[in-house]
Parts: sequence; C-alpha cells; structure tokens
Amino acid sequence: MKFNNIMHVSFFTDQMDAMRDFYENKLGLKAKMIVRYEAYKNKEGHPWTKVAKERPLDICLIYIEIANGQFIELFPKADGQKEHPEYNQHLGYSHFSLTVDDIFKTNNQQYMETTRSTLYDEDDIPLQGHEALNDTMKDLMLDLAGAIGVACIEYVKLEKKQKSQKGTNW
Repeated sequence: MKFNNIMHVSFFTDQMDAMRDFYENKLGLKAKMIVRYEAYKNKEGHPWTKVAKERPLDICLIYIEIANGQFIELFPKADGQKEHPEYNQHLGYSHFSLTVDDIFKTNNQQYMETTRSTLYDEDDIPLQGHEALNDTMKDLMLDLAGAIGVACIEYVKLEKKQKSQKGTNW
C-alpha cells in the first residue's frame, strides 16, 4: 500500500482562540471547515449531543488547511479532559490520518476480535463473516458521510461566491 501524505493531525486545546490566531493570522493558513455543536443537537447517543443542547454555537472542531488536502484538526478541550501539568508528562496529539491512492486496497478493517485493532499477535482471533463485513461497511459509511459533509460545505461556499460575483459584473 502506498501512503501519499498525512491528511491531518488532530489536537485538543483549551486555547482555541489562541490556536486559531496563530495558525490563521500569524501563519496565514485558512480554516476550511468549522463545525459547531448544533450539528449534533439531534444525534442522540453521540458524545457531543449534551454540549449541543447547552452551547450549540460553540465550535466542536476546525480543519485548518496547511497545504492542498492537508489539515490541522483542532478540538476544544472536552468536559473532564485533563491538562498537561508538566512538560513531556502526557502525549499531546489525538490522532493523524493518511491519504492513499486506493481506499479499497487499504486494510482499514478492524479485523481482530480480541484486540479490536489492527495491531495483533498470534493469539488474536480474526473477525469473520458478517462481523467482518459489518465492520468494513461501517468504515465505508463513515468515510462517505465525511465526504458528503465536506462536499456540501464546499458547494454552499461556491454558491455564495458565485452570487457575490454576479453583483460585480458591469
């Protein structure tokens, strides 16, 4: 499998305004997607539903574009999330994501029943049959939902841009 690049790195912060100021104003990067908790207001069972009802206009995640298709993903500090009391005491990033040439050649399936991850040893039991298929389908549906979300946001932005340009034609 060929990895093309890192798609995003993800951080939790209790200084969202300062982080945005640094990346957007000091480095000149652009926020490509800003999601507010209100998007999760009716998603019962989701960890952000409670916050969505209490503070719907607060930001729950931001994608800041570093280069074409590469992002820094920022999350605000979660309720109960602990701070880093001293240098080098806790790990600091949440996760990273890679882009690949062919998603269907990528083994992104959670295929071990005992570890529930892709890191396994000889004692692990692989998922089989419907359980393996269900896991793969869940992964594909999450990928599709994310792609549709980004496509919708970009479509709305394009429509707004086209409408604003119509008023400037002589």
